[in-house]
Amino acid sequence: MVKTYSADEMLALWRLMQGYEPLRTDCLVTRTDGVDIDALLRHEIDMWYSRMLDTAPPAKLSVTDYTSLLVPTRAPDGAASVARPTGCRRVVEVVMEGWEREGLLVTDPTSGIARAQSSPYARGGCVDPVVLVGRNTIRLYTPPADVCRIVTFTGIAEPVAGVYRFDEGLLPFDSFDQC
Repeated sequence: MVKTYSADEMLALWRLMQGYEPLRTDCLVTRTDGVDIDALLRHEIDMWYSRMLDTAPPAKLSVTDYTSLLVPTRAPDGAASVARPTGCRRVVEVVMEGWEREGLLVTDPTSGIARAQSSPYARGGCVDPVVLVGRNTIRLYTPPADVCRIVTFTGIAEPVAGVYRFDEGLLPFDSFDQC
């Protein structure tokens, strides 16, 4: 189940799971130097979360529906293209009207599948559609000749500062037994 944490809640969880909490209150220690543990942990949290947004299974993250924001245009070669939605960090699923299944997402423009899309004989079609995900533009191979409409377009949105939405199973700790 996807849960939402604030920055302070994430920091408290991170401190607990790494053994920095609970603090001992039965002694007095005074220091005038030291490492800013909270700053280090916040950086570690942000790096971990960024990695999760890019690689974790979408079912364990918060998925955003961008379908209503997109209007594809047909290219002269029969393919379609659409601008990448603002704030969409990672494309999760694309389906066009007339496709028999969701499109195969391809992010490497030098891959064999990506290069095959330049040939009308080898490119994806309604049975085996291919979606080339670029930085700014998304190419859709290939919608039926009579229709060019996106039915489903979902993705992982860029995170809002100080808000973390994910399934607890993604946490990089062995277990919650320490809690």
